[in-house]
Amino acid sequence: MSKTPPDEFSFQQPTLLSPARKELSTSFHPVSSFLGLLSGIILVSGLLSLAWYFAKNEASPVLTLKAPETSVPQQTKEAPVSAAYNSAVVGSPKPMIGSLFETQKVSLQEAAMMDVFRINQPVGKIYQSKPLKELPTKSIPLQPNAPLYLEAQQLLKHYQSETRLESKCLTSNQSEATLEQMKNYYVFQNGSEPLISQQSRGFLITMGETQIVQLDFPCSNRPDGLASAFFHRTRANSLLLDWQAYVGYSSLSWPEYRRTKPQTPIWLRAIASAGDYYNYEFSDKARYLCVKLTSPDGIHKIYGYVPRAVKLADILIKRLNYEQLDLTGSSKEMMKVVVKTTFHYPAESDQCVNIRGIILDRWFHFDWETEDKP
Repeated sequence: MSKTPPDEFSFQQPTLLSPARKELSTSFHPVSSFLGLLSGIILVSGLLSLAWYFAKNEASPVLTLKAPETSVPQQTKEAPVSAAYNSAVVGSPKPMIGSLFETQKVSLQEAAMMDVFRINQPVGKIYQSKPLKELPTKSIPLQPNAPLYLEAQQLLKHYQSETRLESKCLTSNQSEATLEQMKNYYVFQNGSEPLISQQSRGFLITMGETQIVQLDFPCSNRPDGLASAFFHRTRANSLLLDWQAYVGYSSLSWPEYRRTKPQTPIWLRAIASAGDYYNYEFSDKARYLCVKLTSPDGIHKIYGYVPRAVKLADILIKRLNYEQLDLTGSSKEMMKVVVKTTFHYPAESDQCVNIRGIILDRWFHFDWETEDKP
């Protein structure tokens, strides 16, 4: 047999197959997958936080730090502390008045002063407001050896021994206002102290729960020859002197009062006696009652007039003994008064005034007695 292939036969080259492709592994690893997911979340959150932070800074204004002020703040006027200010707390806001309300704190010293002022307030509702009904009033004589008598006498000696006004005012029951009034009285008004003797007599005046000790002294520089010192019992159970009543203080000196002729009501401490001077706007004796008003030192005098139709005129006629004046031309009756007066408008004289109100028999008074309502 022939091994030669036939002519139509073609030799086929062997086909080379490409190497078999290696298949990826399909096995699953859960721990590696979780860590990868967590890292992605943290990365995305960090990027979002940075974006929000820079966006916020661009929208908000930049705050600059200012150095603390070293200048002294402008002071505003302190409001007077009222009797209702029961206690002062250190560091609490200080009461202020005025156009500026600055936050100022009560210091330890101011708190102590406020507490001193509080406990030195006189005892009794009558000091704050007018009683709804008249309080029963008693005046009991005090023996020279009575504790109240001795306490009042010792306080007055202490007042007389002090030479500085700042120390004198501390013996007064209105020490907060008394210092300025003392300066006005002694410096500008040239006021004088009562020149009293050592002999005296004492009384205890009670008005409800209120206690007032009165000491009367012969006095050489008072028209009626008498000086009275009043002492008020305080919350601290001590006595304090009524300085205004003791010296006969008025907010205006008598020469200044006559010179300025105020038409607004002015309260004066004076000594009243029966008068018989009718002139200028008050020439009609049938219409007016004349009251002679003498300054506490006895140097100055003016004449006050009350319409005879009012009840006050009847009281004054009896108390000042106008009957003796009509019979003899003079009357020795004198009475200490706190009197509210006004000049006529226009005033023809500097010594004739209207009497608008009067507190009889005493130079001490309660605040509500001299409050002028509009």
